[in-house]
Amino acid sequence: MPKKDNRLITYEKITMLIYYSKNLLNKYPKCEKFDLCTDIKQILYRSLRNVVFAWKEYSNENKLKYLREIDVDLVVLKSLVKISYNFQYITRKKLYDLE
Repeated sequence: MPKKDNRLITYEKITMLIYYSKNLLNKYPKCEKFDLCTDIKQILYRSLRNVVFAWKEYSNENKLKYLREIDVDLVVLKSLVKISYNFQYITRKKLYDLE
């Protein structure tokens, strides 16, 4: 059995969040699919890219740059999820599942 790589826990978590959000975003109203859903997807994919960039980077200074970008993206994502909750696109249970 191959050994599991524990260095990429963040990568696995973001990938799981992308899978979870795909099903959730399909239930948004049609008017929001090209607005709020697109913003959420872009942030998720950009965060995934930045995790990989940070993992592949050798310089600690550049790693910190990517990690800061991930942190900002996650704060914005949290705001978008709260906006979705306030417009009642997601339920309270779904909101707490994401946090």
